[in-house]
Amino acid sequence: MAQYLNGLKTINGVELNEGILHMSGNATVWDDLRISGSAARLGSTAPTLSAFLGAGNIKALTFDVAQHDEVHFEVQMPHDYKQGTAIYPHVHWAPTTADAGNVVWQLDYTWASHSGTFGAAATLTSDATAAGGTAWVHKMTELKDGSGN
Repeated sequence: MAQYLNGLKTINGVELNEGILHMSGNATVWDDLRISGSAARLGSTAPTLSAFLGAGNIKALTFDVAQHDEVHFEVQMPHDYKQGTAIYPHVHWAPTTADAGNVVWQLDYTWASHSGTFGAAATLTSDATAAGGTAWVHKMTELKDGSGN
């Protein structure tokens, strides 16, 4: 339902004013918080930087099936994040071989509001996701807390 607020058309709490998007009421927008691979630091058991697609100049981190590889990074929530709304962590990845084994992702994190104190670390883990038996297929795997949320 459209309404007019201060002479501007507002639809379901979304208002566009001179190219600036404003949200009001219960309006929200979905956007990924992206972490650049170049911003990641390698852990004590580090993945390898290898050619994406198996050859060429495009490089990506590749994780070893025989170890628990680690990557470390930090993020700042975007300023347009609506405090209290759900966050859905997920990983985009691709198997590098035709192996059909399962992949599990884990994210250990801590969080603090501005001027707040960081709490104890928490862990999110994915369900086991089948690699699928085909190399270089784009996959997305969600991470969940222990309750499945």
